[in-house]
Amino acid sequence: MRRVMLLFLTVSTCVALAVAPPPTAAASLPDLVVTTAWRSDTQVFYTLKNAGVVAAGSANAPADYYVGFYVSGKIVSEDHVTVALSPGQQVTRQFPYKWTYGPGQYAVSVLADTRQQMPESNEQNNLWQGTFVVTQALPDLTVDNIYIGPQSKLAITVKNAGSASLPTGWLAVASVTMDGKDMGFISLANATSITGGGIASPGGTSTYLCAWDIKQSVTVRVFADSTSSIAESNEQNNIMQKLLVPEVPVPPPVPPPVQPPVIPPEKIDTEPPRITSGPMVNPSNTKRRDSHMDDQRALRQPCEVWLAVRGL
Repeated sequence: MRRVMLLFLTVSTCVALAVAPPPTAAASLPDLVVTTAWRSDTQVFYTLKNAGVVAAGSANAPADYYVGFYVSGKIVSEDHVTVALSPGQQVTRQFPYKWTYGPGQYAVSVLADTRQQMPESNEQNNLWQGTFVVTQALPDLTVDNIYIGPQSKLAITVKNAGSASLPTGWLAVASVTMDGKDMGFISLANATSITGGGIASPGGTSTYLCAWDIKQSVTVRVFADSTSSIAESNEQNNIMQKLLVPEVPVPPPVPPPVQPPVIPPEKIDTEPPRITSGPMVNPSNTKRRDSHMDDQRALRQPCEVWLAVRGL
């Protein structure tokens, strides 16, 4: 029994030693890695990371090493690093260098700790390699808008979206089609109005008010620099096609007709007139008055005859 227990302890100890070996001196070191590099105009940047388990630089052992920048295998600049990096920490830095290479493709590389001043756990992952592509600064003509302008005329706006001006003495045209029918060309040198220096300048725009009337819905296609007279940075964005729908004018509202005033018909009284006031006449009184008048005439008659005889 004692032998069995001793054997078990011996096997267990061997297994524990195999699973968890003691840390080595190499594993307890920083590990400098360049994760990426890029160019912005004439400046070159890179990102440096400490992939190790201890800091790269401390108060007792300050960071003091160099990172090199190479073009086509030749070192052109070094960045002196004196900042400490904690485990897993990364930092973006810039080389004290101005990029002056012209258009083309260039094999570039960035090497951390070029002078082997920083002890690391892995000395085989310090190098980053890539390609910098430099394109020539060129203009880029694009059709920015197609719309119905003043007096229902076709209007076109063209923009120079490139990074360079048009060459001196430039000439270019834009072709125009409507519903698939070729309408001809407009000269891009004869703009109706411009902003930002026009298409001759980077970022400038030119607007052209054309002679074609847009009286009904039509699909217009404009191809800027259709004859490829201008060298551009992008030759695939020169065309725009758009459906134009003119607005139908709304007639002013028609006021309702003025109706003559309705005059009500006069009220017609169909009832017979009635005597509502005045003295009442007694027929007997009328007879007596007539008799009295006859007596008066009888008394005056002899006098009238006598006067007639006397000639009076």
